Amino acid sequence: MDKLLKELLDVTLELCTSGQEWEYERYVSLVELRQVVVDRLPLHKPLTLLQEGYLNHLRQYEEQILHHMQALKDEAEHNLNRINVARKQQQLYTSASEVHADSFMFDKRK
Repeated sequence: MDKLLKELLDVTLELCTSGQEWEYERYVSLVELRQVVVDRLPLHKPLTLLQEGYLNHLRQYEEQILHHMQALKDEAEHNLNRINVARKQQQLYTSASEVHADSFMFDKRK
């Protein structure tokens, strides 16, 4: 358990102190590692002082991790909205051109 907590702490510190944005896949692996730790914690009661120290240290970075993950979520949501708008515009254009397939528009000169 100590090794797993140390690994989680190392990955978390790398994320929070590297100063660079991580890819989505790195966050997925971090969340999976955190889930493994959460699943194994009840099996290792009582926790040692070292394990409690690791957990307390990890708690310091919760807000920062959540902020990064929220930023990724917001970016993905924004991009999905743009894709949906473009798709709707394309559908409207396609359906309008099917209805008026034989018609032409001409600009008038002034």
